[in-house]
Amino acid sequence: MKLIQKQLIIEYFTCYPNQNIDLNKVVDWAREEYQHRTGKRFYHPDSLIRQLNQEGFLIKVRRGIYRHNPDTVPITAPDYHEKNYHQIETGIGMFISFYNRAKSLGDDKLLKFCTEVLEVYERNGINSHIVWER
Repeated sequence: MKLIQKQLIIEYFTCYPNQNIDLNKVVDWAREEYQHRTGKRFYHPDSLIRQLNQEGFLIKVRRGIYRHNPDTVPITAPDYHEKNYHQIETGIGMFISFYNRAKSLGDDKLLKFCTEVLEVYERNGINSHIVWER
C-alpha cells in the first residue's frame, strides 16, 4: 500500500491531540518515518502542515507551533476566506480614504489612480458590501 505523505502528518497529530507541537519536531519525525516506511525521501513536510492548517485540521498556535484539536470543526471555505483575506477589506477601505482625500485636495492624478483600483474591486465583486461614493 502506497503511503500518502499527508496521511503521515495527520497520523502524527492524531496521536498527540490537544498538544502544542513544534513544526521542526514533526518535520524531522515525518522525514524519518517516511524514509523508514517507503525507502523514499519526504520533501517539504512543512508545506503539508501549513496546508492542514489552512484546511482547518490543525490550529496554528503561533509561529512554528501547531496543534490538532479533534473537537474543532474544520473551517469552511467562506470562513477561511474571511479569516485570511480580511486584508482585502482593509485595502478597499484604504483606497476609499485615499480617493476621498485626493478628491478634497483636487489631486487628479491620485484620484484617477484610486478610481481605477476601486473599479477593479467592483468589476470582480470583491467586498461589494462596501460602497464608495464617486
